[in-house]
Amino acid sequence: MRNARLRGLVGHVAVMTALALSVAALLCMGFARPALAEGAPKLRVDSGSGHSYTAYCLLSGTADGDSLADPSFDNAMSDTFYQGLTAMPEWRDASQSASDPRVVCDWMGEQIGKDSDFSFTSRLAKLAASSSSKGVPIMANKDVPLYQGYWLIVGKDTAPICVLVGPGTKTVSEKKPSVPSCNKEVAKRWGNGSMGGYSDTTTAGVGDTLHYRITGTLPTNYDSYDTYLYRFVDTMDASVVVKADSIRVRVLKTDGTEKADLTENFTTSFEGTPAGRTSLVASIDNLKGVYPEYAQGDSIVLEYDATLDASKATMGYESPNKNVAHIEYTREPSTGGVGATENHRTNVYSFELRVHKTSSRDAGTVLAGAEFVVQRGDGKYLAADGTWSDSKDDARHFVTDSDGMICVRALDLGDYKLIEARAPEGYQTLGAPVDVTFGGDSEQKSLSVSTVSQAAAVEGVSAPAGYAVIQIKDAPTGETPPGGFTWPPISGGSSGPIPQTGDPPYLCVAAILLIAGVLGVGLGVKARRRARVDDPAKAAESEKRA
Repeated sequence: MRNARLRGLVGHVAVMTALALSVAALLCMGFARPALAEGAPKLRVDSGSGHSYTAYCLLSGTADGDSLADPSFDNAMSDTFYQGLTAMPEWRDASQSASDPRVVCDWMGEQIGKDSDFSFTSRLAKLAASSSSKGVPIMANKDVPLYQGYWLIVGKDTAPICVLVGPGTKTVSEKKPSVPSCNKEVAKRWGNGSMGGYSDTTTAGVGDTLHYRITGTLPTNYDSYDTYLYRFVDTMDASVVVKADSIRVRVLKTDGTEKADLTENFTTSFEGTPAGRTSLVASIDNLKGVYPEYAQGDSIVLEYDATLDASKATMGYESPNKNVAHIEYTREPSTGGVGATENHRTNVYSFELRVHKTSSRDAGTVLAGAEFVVQRGDGKYLAADGTWSDSKDDARHFVTDSDGMICVRALDLGDYKLIEARAPEGYQTLGAPVDVTFGGDSEQKSLSVSTVSQAAAVEGVSAPAGYAVIQIKDAPTGETPPGGFTWPPISGGSSGPIPQTGDPPYLCVAAILLIAGVLGVGLGVKARRRARVDDPAKAAESEKRA
């Protein structure tokens, strides 16, 4: 009888596992492209570099010579991609939608035909990457089966290629862009002079040094130009304060070593914008005069240091402190003209600590006049001039207002101590600092805040708005109870963290727990039924108890 129950349980586990795997398989099939038939068209990208690429099907259909018959959206891009086409400057009629594949096909063929500088295909590649469209991975010099249709081939450091794939094998060659590219990154410069990793996002606070880097390339036909304009334009929010004496322009080799310092050859200026922002412009009218011959892999790099102005800085992930950069250049060797690269943006996120001061006797009694200083995890104190000082004598004193509040703006992620320098009249100064930790991830846009003080607790956190509210209680003079303050201790001495994020990881965990719960219920029901069959006496006894 016991063996029977065991067999029933094992069988039920097997059935439930098979069901779960079947559902997973069906879900996967729902997101997969239909299988290609044997003898399907193939695409091959010839390259001496061995690059990998992503191929996006812009439109499917039947290749008819140099055109696509019966264009369709089947097995092609996402709806977001086609909606995004109407926002492109080349779109012929802003009132016309991109819901008709024939309209999209005619318009796309017209634009590709005159895209001599790859600007249009570069915008298509950017839209494809941001629209959640599914691509097909391709390795250089290998035949890859694809559907018939228009395909966009995107690879790193190569120009995007639009190609019509029809019956047989279509071979295309990797193309280097004939226009410059621009890439902007930011990193934090630590107190010892070392640098953090470069990215297009980071977090920072008052007193931190940010190091910005804009990397530009040159066209493959650079030798065809007699003169060549090269101009960096970097437009930043008012909160970003550039250290003018740190600006450098250099030529770097592929390995990152310096080939030439062109700082003295570039003219730099700061220009205001109608939106109240500032543009750093570093320009040279003829780059060929100081850098006549282009070597494959060389790049022109503008670098500078900057800080955040706490009074102008924006807080939170919804309001980053932004820089947007592009490069202007001579468009054609014979006719001249000025072209511009796509804009590239960096975001710097900063946060605010709000302190809510109340009485330990009555949480509804707010306390004005309490003074605090802020100490960073490295022992430095926040000074009145927005720097961090080794001396407590230099520390800025934050005083709670009539609502019992102080706000410490422009803090980075990390550890801090709130030290009460003076309590309000009739109350006792805290005997120990209040430890506060800001944690989070700028890529995930998450923020968590915790404190280990029994005199304090986290009242609220907002990742989008970038603030945390900490309630701190003072005890009236002579009323400090034995064992410390009346604020209830929390397990582990922590009143947090309270996470605020976009919550993709939490949703995944919730889904896993839900599936596990359903399986658990199924196993329980099956086991109970099997028990009744194999042991009627116990089943009857169970029913009586019920």
